[in-house]
Amino acid sequence: MSGVVESLSTFLAAGGDLAAAFLLLIRPWVPLGAWAAFWLFAVDWMRLRRILVPQSGMVGLLLIAVFAAWISTLIAPVTAKSLLLPVVERIALLTTWIVVMMACGALQLLGCTGVWVPRLTEATFSAAERVRVLNFEPDEPDA
Repeated sequence: MSGVVESLSTFLAAGGDLAAAFLLLIRPWVPLGAWAAFWLFAVDWMRLRRILVPQSGMVGLLLIAVFAAWISTLIAPVTAKSLLLPVVERIALLTTWIVVMMACGALQLLGCTGVWVPRLTEATFSAAERVRVLNFEPDEPDA
């Protein structure tokens, strides 16, 4: 009986070591995953697209990029000793964050998150409205 208990305790200790190693492995990716989850599930891209593209909202996107650069310097400080390499590394990291943000927007605009992100009644768009928004056509005046 003591052999079973000893084997069970060894098995549980190995499972704990495996869980700790897994957490150490995914720890650097948690901020990027949280960033992607925010842009995928918390932002209504149909409305945001109306602001970003036709109404000169790219300034807002620039502010988002600056915010992402600031957060990325807090999360993953650059340790290189060269003068050029930290700049290139920061630009690559910032580009990754912005690409993830835009990819989440593309997934939501394609309707891939319809199961997970229920739309409010005021935020639902007909197929014609969706095509009009995606083609940057102006709003129709109310009658």
